[in-house]
Amino acid sequence: MNKKSGEGADELARKYLKLMAEYCCDCLWGEDGAVNQEHFPLRLETRKRLLAWAEIYHTSLNWQDPLATEPWSQEKLKAFEEEGRALWAQLRHELGGEYEVTYFSEMYHREFRDLDELLHLDKEAHPS
Repeated sequence: MNKKSGEGADELARKYLKLMAEYCCDCLWGEDGAVNQEHFPLRLETRKRLLAWAEIYHTSLNWQDPLATEPWSQEKLKAFEEEGRALWAQLRHELGGEYEVTYFSEMYHREFRDLDELLHLDKEAHPS
């Protein structure tokens, strides 16, 4: 369907950006791979948080023997996930409607476009 005006057309024109931690890379990804955060109008505090979050992931690997890398504790995974989600929200706020910002969750090993879907999975995984 080809929409020329209205909300649907705006969604088609939005640029894609994914927040995902990866070894040896920044944590922002476009359609064609990793992108430098300097290409985006982000606050200095947000840039620093992105770098710190990426560094946590990068340093989690045993570079001398990757197969000997210890799995993260539940506490470390939860803290990493919480900061990732907070960064996702911050990116969406700072970049506005020009970008569709998605988040790759290490906890669920998949990409999310919608926070409500992620929160729904949380409720299923941890019912009260």
